[in-house]
Amino acid sequence: MVKTSYGFKLKQYAPRLLDKVTHKAAGINDIILGRAELPMPETVTEKNMRQIRAARKLIRRKQRQYETQNLQFAEMREDADLKEYLDRTTFINKDGEVCEFTDLQKHDLNLVLQKRYALLNWQQGSGKTAAVYHRAKYLLKFRKTKNVIILAPAIATNMTWIPFLTINKERFRTIQTAGDLDNVPEGTFLVVSTSMLRKLKRGLMRFVKRTSGKLCLVFDESDEITNPTSQRTRNILCIFRRLKYKILDTGTTTRNNIAELYSQFELLYNNSVNMICWSPQVYHENRDHEIEEENNPDYGTPFPAFRGHVLFRACHCPGKATVFGIEKQNQDVYNKDELSELIGKTVITRKFRDFAGEKYRIRTHTVRPSEGEHEVYRVIIEEFCRICELYYNSTGDTKKDAGLRLMRQIKLLIKACSVPHLIKGYYGDRYPSKTRYIERLVREIPGKVAIGCTTLAAFDLYESYIREHFPDRPVYVVKGDVAFKNGRVS
Repeated sequence: MVKTSYGFKLKQYAPRLLDKVTHKAAGINDIILGRAELPMPETVTEKNMRQIRAARKLIRRKQRQYETQNLQFAEMREDADLKEYLDRTTFINKDGEVCEFTDLQKHDLNLVLQKRYALLNWQQGSGKTAAVYHRAKYLLKFRKTKNVIILAPAIATNMTWIPFLTINKERFRTIQTAGDLDNVPEGTFLVVSTSMLRKLKRGLMRFVKRTSGKLCLVFDESDEITNPTSQRTRNILCIFRRLKYKILDTGTTTRNNIAELYSQFELLYNNSVNMICWSPQVYHENRDHEIEEENNPDYGTPFPAFRGHVLFRACHCPGKATVFGIEKQNQDVYNKDELSELIGKTVITRKFRDFAGEKYRIRTHTVRPSEGEHEVYRVIIEEFCRICELYYNSTGDTKKDAGLRLMRQIKLLIKACSVPHLIKGYYGDRYPSKTRYIERLVREIPGKVAIGCTTLAAFDLYESYIREHFPDRPVYVVKGDVAFKNGRVS
């Protein structure tokens, strides 16, 4: 009996040796789930017995890991030893203060430490960085992993992780070239930016192979891989999917629809027995643009590595073509019980108020547009065909232009809500009414005020306006071309 990549099989070393054996191979997933038995030779030798004992030992370990990973977080209980460990845990915040976790944070961390894979969906400001840091420290302390790889967007590595690891006096190395992965001491944190993966792909894959995958991945802002077909998602999956321990954290697991969760599940579970498709039906759109139901041919098997996201969408949120022929993802969820089980064993979701109470209040201000702004909105809605050429170039294809017209109209309307004075047809005050309203709000606040802009046009407007109307207050501007260190100082 030999072990293959996906199970066990009997190998004959002489012709016709296994002719009388019907059960010659079994997949590891079927064995773990109890759907198949180990293949046995007709005559068991002492060597066969040693192989069988080793195989059964491996299967028992895999089954224990599966049973633990398959537990719903809501049904889990705290481990007493982990509770004692977390009660002694502290970290230093950005102000240099020694902090402890709250009871609820320790409860969630206790459950996460019991599993090899988890996704921490805590809202911004809830302490995700410190939580996943101590999860990694725990694995290093008990020598379950050799090193920890912290994967995050560039802004998170420079503004969050490097300062945090520095102030906590942690050994870490920022990976900029493949040479930085040479001679890495055991127990060192490796900080990698998602924007560097294309350059570092080969070096990281060699490092993972060199360490036998005995690494812990901490993926901050894991919603960066919501698009399963993007090059970034493919690189991350290619490099890190086989690591032994993985924890993802983000404040927003999905941005638009539930299908965006798939890539994060795939990274955690690597299309293994922990990621079985238990949906009995799949759904797709027929020629009459209606959702049709069919039996799932992949029921009871892991989501496939190739085009698994297509099966996931068909099971839980099938797309529907719009009048423009573009596939639209809606908010309808199918097979919700099966999806809920997958989410329940993987994701812990908390709001900021769950940890800190009502520390802040969101207030929405309504601004009444001026007559000139109303005129801009009217022109965009009623006379868009006349002004479209002023803002968008033709593609040269009238059919394609017609399909893009509504999308362009919506984009221009969004721009008009921000900087209407730059749109043809505006008249009246030099500045939009929203700008004047924001000025009054800033005057009511004597301390620091942050004004966020979604476009460079709005950025230039508010920068010049604030400098002009608040000459006695210092103004710091931070945009894409400002270095991280300068942005942090401001």
